[in-house]
Amino acid sequence: MRETLRAIFEPKLKEGLGKIQPLTPEGTELLIEGFLTYLDGTLKDFTLLSTLDLKSLDRETLLKKLSTNKYIDWLSIQYLRYIDYRKKITETYQESKSWGEVFNTHVYEYSEEAQESFIDAIEEKYQTKVKDAKHLSKLTGITELYNYWDKIEGFLTDEEAEALAKKTKRPLKSFKATPEQSRAEALRQLQDTLINSRSAKYHRALEVAIKSGAKYKELLDIEPKDYGLTTEPWQDYGRNTKKTSVLMTIGDAFLIYEPGGLMIRPSLRAIAEELDAPYSVLMEAYKLMR
Repeated sequence: MRETLRAIFEPKLKEGLGKIQPLTPEGTELLIEGFLTYLDGTLKDFTLLSTLDLKSLDRETLLKKLSTNKYIDWLSIQYLRYIDYRKKITETYQESKSWGEVFNTHVYEYSEEAQESFIDAIEEKYQTKVKDAKHLSKLTGITELYNYWDKIEGFLTDEEAEALAKKTKRPLKSFKATPEQSRAEALRQLQDTLINSRSAKYHRALEVAIKSGAKYKELLDIEPKDYGLTTEPWQDYGRNTKKTSVLMTIGDAFLIYEPGGLMIRPSLRAIAEELDAPYSVLMEAYKLMR
């Protein structure tokens, strides 16, 4: 499997990196080896990867260049974003010794790469698998989030609460969240982060499989529960079940509903034959992607 992945991804990743962030041959090989372990789900020790010098470009410039680089596919972009977040998470924790600071600065509402990086960093530091949101709360010490709340605006940062109090001419204390609200919100956000981290790994496994030539049945053999997704739907949106995840992975891989995809992709029947899948599966994928 590792050599198959290397043959598929190494040439473009090397070429793309050479155009946006030149590294030494040793650094390039380290980055590629890390990428392969990222793809097959075995990336554990981040210590070596964290020595790569990706700081010569500021983050916004780097990600902009990545997103517009025709040489690098989306999996490679996700990997480089993951590295970026892992470095920032590690540095922030070393400076603050606070997982709450890390969470508020880099993680929640940013991206799945940030959330996956956070969970991986926690599991690496404490050498344990996070069981659920309560376990994550215990490991990180994150028990409450947000000091303020408004029935219209929802939870507010301190700055937002002060601005709203000034705007509405109400006392700041009138927006004070109860301890119960703060604890419930902390658990909700930690749960979202954990689920997004798990779904990122599951969806990546599907994408890697289909890029490696997996057939429809082999995609079905990749079980969400093996990635900690034990109930369906695991989210309220998007690829939140095994069925929708497999269908949308097929849709993405074959540009089923991309603008202009009709001009370059095979017919739905030809895709069904390539995947050894019933034609009805491709019709479902097409309808889901619309």
